[in-house]
Amino acid sequence: MDNLRSILDTFSEEEKKALHAFVQRQKIRKNRKDLQLLELLQEETPYNGKELLLKLYPKTQNKVAYHALRRRLMQHFIDFITLSRSTDQTIEGTDIMGVISLSHYLFEVNLEKIAWKYLKKAENQAQENEQYHLLNSIYNLALANTNNEFAPPFEQLLKLRNQNKILAEQEERAHIANCILKNKLTEAKREGKALDFDKIMTQILEEWDLTRAVSERPKIRFNLLNIARSAVVAKKDYYYFEFFLRANYDELLNDILISEKKQSYNQYYRLSLLYMLAHVLYRNKKFKESLKYLDEFNTILESSTKNLKSYKTSFYSKFILLKAANLAFTNEREKAILLLENLLKKNKSILSTNDILNTHLNLVFYHFQKDDFKKAHKVLLDFGHSDAWVEKKMGKEWVVRKWLIESVLQFELKNDDIARKIISKIKQKYASLLGQSNYQNGKPFLNLLEEYMRYPQRVTNQDFFEKVEKVITFAENTQREDLQQMAFYAWLKSKMEKRNYYETLLELASN
Repeated sequence: MDNLRSILDTFSEEEKKALHAFVQRQKIRKNRKDLQLLELLQEETPYNGKELLLKLYPKTQNKVAYHALRRRLMQHFIDFITLSRSTDQTIEGTDIMGVISLSHYLFEVNLEKIAWKYLKKAENQAQENEQYHLLNSIYNLALANTNNEFAPPFEQLLKLRNQNKILAEQEERAHIANCILKNKLTEAKREGKALDFDKIMTQILEEWDLTRAVSERPKIRFNLLNIARSAVVAKKDYYYFEFFLRANYDELLNDILISEKKQSYNQYYRLSLLYMLAHVLYRNKKFKESLKYLDEFNTILESSTKNLKSYKTSFYSKFILLKAANLAFTNEREKAILLLENLLKKNKSILSTNDILNTHLNLVFYHFQKDDFKKAHKVLLDFGHSDAWVEKKMGKEWVVRKWLIESVLQFELKNDDIARKIISKIKQKYASLLGQSNYQNGKPFLNLLEEYMRYPQRVTNQDFFEKVEKVITFAENTQREDLQQMAFYAWLKSKMEKRNYYETLLELASN
């Protein structure tokens, strides 16, 4: 695939508009080839290199000019990303590197007093954000420029540099520990083995001499915890992860609170930890407890005046989506809908493409729960992207969920043929996905849906009941059902029992 297009597809709509303005910042004139290429790359249908060449240079087909144009646009991308990241306070290090570069320049032009002022600023920022490798650069630059009246004592700088070197090496060991954990999780997933997270984390921390460091620097333990969580999300083993997270929660929270007094940015880790716990509680159907932690999360978020903008960018959409999901399972679907509609109306500028797509899909579900099928269908039509584009952004499982809700929605709208065609399309296109152990119920369940849609009268027969009991291993009262799968099972169950869908869903979720 085209590298420029791949990078461009990672930007939100707001970022694409900002990029367009950025490219035009120096010369505003008509028929700019770089802007024309940018617009071609944003079209729904991707073009290959030959097609782009013909569209940009239809008469000459000048390959030299075309490749020079691509290099120029790539440089615009680099400059835009660098500038964007330097203004985002959640991205540690970029701004510091800019200040270091400024100090370096000021030393070169003999403005030593100003250079030391900015180098001290870079040092303070790097210390606050635990950027120990950048601190190495700062101290090396400082040591090389002590031959002027504004410099601190050489021995003092050397001592700071040596102390920091120990922390930089510790940071490197922590990075290796993260890589080892990721590798072990990948191996376990490939071989279908279970992992004792607590045991393996203890082993890694001891092996890499990080046991003491995790209490002094909660960032290290949190990063390991976050890696473990990513494996859990992939395997959907939320019950074990809740146990593991609770076992580490109090100790990690205490470490974070202590370190917050030294480094205010550690509040970021407190918010992350609260969200992590609220999310796993939601997945395990402990909705009220999840909402309690979300309330605590929101209190901290709103009181974070220093970093409110960057924290809102990082967390606000996740918070709203999770709160709405909890509300939908506690008979508060109207509030859930209002939250998501307001998110799109008032905060769209801080939403990523993933956030926007998730918000739209959840709105489809919540309107469907109200039996407002026309409204749900309208939201579904507002996605504005092809399924191929969405799959690239969100993954295959997400597209399957979208098609499933579209199928049952079409059935409720009396478009039976369309509903069955969508089911057939899922089985055909995603056969390999449905064959994986995580989705062992997928294909049999799709067969049941297809049978019901073709022969609705069979749904109340005993034979059909027995098929469902045989196929759906989590049916009725298993402790490890997946909420997203359960939402579709609840729809079929409501048809079998001739009951309201939402009531059936809430009943299943309360078991």
